[in-house]
Amino acid sequence: TVVYVTDKTVEAEVTVSGINEVFSDERDLEWKEGGEIEIKGEGLKKRRIHYVVLRGLNPEKGYSFKIKGVKGEVAREFTTLAIQKDISTPDPVYGRVFGRETEEPLEGVVMVQKVTEEGEKSQVVATFIHNNSYSIDVSGLLDEDLSKEYGVEEYSEEIMIMGEGE
Repeated sequence: TVVYVTDKTVEAEVTVSGINEVFSDERDLEWKEGGEIEIKGEGLKKRRIHYVVLRGLNPEKGYSFKIKGVKGEVAREFTTLAIQKDISTPDPVYGRVFGRETEEPLEGVVMVQKVTEEGEKSQVVATFIHNNSYSIDVSGLLDEDLSKEYGVEEYSEEIMIMGEGE
């Protein structure tokens, strides 16, 4: 998942090396019968906060991605993680989100990270806000540098909300 913020409202466009597809904001997509994904009838929406899921990647492989529509072109490299062998019991974090001034729908992204009192941090996971609410599973997270499982029993969640339409 790639989460990013742009200075101006633009359509999300992310490309990945070795994959012949342009990835769009998850909120602009719908699932069809047979598992196919299509852009919703109203098309791509221009936003400042973008939430793009990269699909079709292989485990433990290096890739690069490019974000279009920003000043210049942003490019980054990454390596996908290994497939988890064990499935953890779900550990849900969820809530409702409203704009500061009104109860109008707030569009945006929620990012969650586990943190101990000593400052040890897990990786960051993200989801988008849908109908003023979010839900995300924080079980099975890795440590901040993604090298081992974040096996800490006592922690709190740091929740960051990036919203538009306040």
